[in-house]
Parts: sequence; structure tokens; C-alpha cells
Amino acid sequence: MKLQKRLEKMYGHGFANGTSKIKWIETLLQTPIDDYRKNAVGLIIAPYLINIKKISYQESFLILKDWLSKCNASAKLNDNFEYRIKYSLYTAIRKQKLPMKFVTLKTKNPVLHAKLSTLMSKSKNDIE
Repeated sequence: MKLQKRLEKMYGHGFANGTSKIKWIETLLQTPIDDYRKNAVGLIIAPYLINIKKISYQESFLILKDWLSKCNASAKLNDNFEYRIKYSLYTAIRKQKLPMKFVTLKTKNPVLHAKLSTLMSKSKNDIE
């Protein structure tokens, strides 16, 4: 119940049903990145998959592992990334963390924010 109230406060009424999507995080999941991957997993993607999309632990683990393998193609990952995925998912479940907001990303990592903003504006232009 607390999580649902936090979701509604942060994202608006009707957001806590598990079918909602956050466009910039969906864009991030389609975008391999070289840097900020640890924080992206723990602060953005794991909380999004578990607490917003309501995806199971196992499926979330596979989604994160697939995304990180795409990221690995552009820059080598450390060997302990499976542990990082598990820890981030358990933390998202246990603490019912919500993903970082896009405006917060702008202050924490302006480069990634700019990259995602550009990708989202391109995809918007492709649709129109």
C-alpha cells in the first residue's frame, strides 16, 4: 500500500498497476552504455522492473543480464556483475525503491541524460 501511494505521488494516479512504462527508462533498456552502468542497474533499472513494471525477479534478472551483455560489447564489464544484478534486485524488492527520476539523472549524470534525451527526441521525430 505504501508503494502504491508513493507511485501515485511520484508519477500520478493509476500508475501503480504494473502496465505503466517510463519512456526514458525504456529507451535506456534499448541503449548500451559505456559508463554509469552500476548506478543504472541499482538506481534506475532494477527498481523500475521490480516496482513499476511488476516483473518477477527471474525475468528481471534476465532482462538486466541481456542489457549488460549489450553494454559489454562497447566496454568490458567487471566479473562481478551477476552479483551486482542480484543485489540490486533484492534491494529493490526489500526496500521497495523507486527508480531515479529523469530530472535527477540530469544532475547525477548529464552525459547519459543528454544521450537519452537525444534518442527520445529522434524516436519522437521518427513517429511524426
